[in-house]
Amino acid sequence: MTATASKIIILAMKFLEIINIMKKDIPIHYRREFTGKAVFITNDMKKQSHDIHFIIEYSHAGTFDVRVHYAHKEDGLHTHALPALKEHIIHLEKKGALKRFYDKPAHG
Repeated sequence: MTATASKIIILAMKFLEIINIMKKDIPIHYRREFTGKAVFITNDMKKQSHDIHFIIEYSHAGTFDVRVHYAHKEDGLHTHALPALKEHIIHLEKKGALKRFYDKPAHG
């Protein structure tokens, strides 16, 4: 009796960058909403991009919270990358890199 073993290949995705960032026009002054594309590279060196939506919300104390969501249904391949996406957005906000979108005409 012979047994065949099937290989299970798990594609790991590493976050690279966010491109095509656009600010959404919302009337709440302490919240900023954006859309963009998160770019990933898989372990077989293929790039993939996925639409994202993220919110930066400031408190009265001046601290802020970041929430990130994919535009499509999340699965295991993408969910593990959310902390890296969030950290990248926090870094962009802290260094002021998103401020250039604040004065541009927004889309809604």
